[in-house]
Amino acid sequence: MRTSQCFLLAGLVALALAGVARVVGLSPQEPTLEGTVNIDYGRPVPLDGAAQKQLNARDASFGGACGEHRRVVKMPEYAPLLDAVASTRCRRSSVGARTITSYRFETAGELAALYGVFRRSQLGAKGGCDGSTGISSWAKRDGELAGKILCYYGSGADFVVLWTEDATKTLHIAKGRDTAELLEWWQRAVRPQKQYPSKAERDLLDLIRPRVDAKTCSRDDSGGSPMARAAIKCRAVGTRDSAGVFFELHTPGNLDRYLSDLFADPSLQDIAQVDAPCRSRSLQRGSWQTPGRGTRGTLACFPRGARVLIWTIDAAGLYGYLEGEGLTTPNRLYGIWKERLRGIGS
Repeated sequence: MRTSQCFLLAGLVALALAGVARVVGLSPQEPTLEGTVNIDYGRPVPLDGAAQKQLNARDASFGGACGEHRRVVKMPEYAPLLDAVASTRCRRSSVGARTITSYRFETAGELAALYGVFRRSQLGAKGGCDGSTGISSWAKRDGELAGKILCYYGSGADFVVLWTEDATKTLHIAKGRDTAELLEWWQRAVRPQKQYPSKAERDLLDLIRPRVDAKTCSRDDSGGSPMARAAIKCRAVGTRDSAGVFFELHTPGNLDRYLSDLFADPSLQDIAQVDAPCRSRSLQRGSWQTPGRGTRGTLACFPRGARVLIWTIDAAGLYGYLEGEGLTTPNRLYGIWKERLRGIGS
């Protein structure tokens, strides 16, 4: 679920264990964008000088050497590339993305058509796209939904983050060798934050007090899931076991959307729907409640590798992630959560 915890859960990461294994069988047939003959799959839309200038400026903000990029397709299914009115390629030498290729379109339908080509090649990519492979929506730090994001392993050793910026009808493709570094770069470049603590981070810290000592907390460098307004990490919550806790703050609507993306992971399809999860060695997911207040959110345990417990407080938009490498059963994590974290927001 998280790149820094390793951007299970995405990959169960990243919407999260950072050691998520590469999804088998996902090697999309990306168009070869250099060194190929431009096959006429329909007459290309003429490039728009103003749109090209705007796209050049946007991509220059990512850093690197940028220039106009020729729209080249190798297979008929990638013909939507030819609808782009502007196209740019940037090469970078710093940490994160090695190359960034961008396409701008005149209509939302044309943008959706190209995104759909890549999405169909990644039908097995499920999860929150915040630790490894996956698909999700993404939002600005104020919670406004901004587009889609798709993460997958490309050709060779490259990891790919593909995202749309719906307001400008633009699709970006960033490639890098290191999964965690690329996802962290994407968070910094596309979803920047103010100096810690930002307003959203202060709201999150206020929410978790007094159950968690805010002095033990800091910004989660992975940036959290693609829809989190804020993400922080805190040291072990009063236990001798190796346990750490991560928190994210979402708008309530975005939290529901993120959970839908997260639990679309095929490995989570057989989760038992139970009233009292996290009390056995099996993978379980359910809801939790407090007397007199009814259901408050989702509770799930993942007893494999490092033990993981996640929970939400739906009304507050809080997403919590508790992990412990030295804990032998989910019941140990459940005990820490019940004693020290369940009362958050009460």
